[in-house]
Amino acid sequence: MDFSQPFIYIAALRRTGSTMLSEALTALPCSFIFREPHFGSNNFSLKPGDADRLRPWGVELEQLREQWLETRDERPILAALQEELLSKLSPLIQQWGVKEIRHRNWRRYYQQFPEMKVILTGRDPRDIYISLFYRQKAGYGRWRGPYNPELVAADLNVEFQRQLEMAAAIDCLPVRYEDLCQDSQTFEKIKRFVKSPLPGTGDIGGFLSKGKPGKRIEYQLHGKRITAQRVRRWQAETNAALVGEAEQVFELMADYCHYWGYRKTP
Repeated sequence: MDFSQPFIYIAALRRTGSTMLSEALTALPCSFIFREPHFGSNNFSLKPGDADRLRPWGVELEQLREQWLETRDERPILAALQEELLSKLSPLIQQWGVKEIRHRNWRRYYQQFPEMKVILTGRDPRDIYISLFYRQKAGYGRWRGPYNPELVAADLNVEFQRQLEMAAAIDCLPVRYEDLCQDSQTFEKIKRFVKSPLPGTGDIGGFLSKGKPGKRIEYQLHGKRITAQRVRRWQAETNAALVGEAEQVFELMADYCHYWGYRKTP
């Protein structure tokens, strides 16, 4: 089925600004981005507030989720998504998409939406490590097991290799967190790439303000704006041991840093 605008797949690494980008590309009735729904793994993770956002458009998302999970062995959830939601609402809601941080099943999205536009997101790995560290320390992170440079770098490198697979097969736009936060033209470039119907910027802060406590803390920091407050966070970090670990992550992600253009600084 043809849709008025291409399906968006935000192929993110964790802590690279993908929630902010999802918000910026979401503004009903123009567009809506699901955050880490895991449709590709034949699952449906529903984020806080999403059901309320779509209810005015005649969608009972909790009911659809239950139905799709019950019948997913006979009909994949991605097919149900397209047939029962996107196709029925496409005249009203012009563009749909997802953001994921695990990309093992990206090809399933591609098979379902062969015209989809892929946005790859990256960030200085030192900032990723420090950001993850403080989320874990505050009890809001989802990292499982020991937290150290070797394990974090290995995890990120796995998803980076999947980003490279996508870049080799699909029309992708790489977007660095730093550029998105500091250059307003970066978002305009993203909108052109995905053929967004948005006249401006979407609902910045809309997801964070209604999310879990960790997300609400981020909303208090950034509010309804794209800000640069967390750019080059590692340079302002006062915990020398933590910065040292972040530097180890940088060293362990040499291919990633080369691809994204991150360099060591004195």
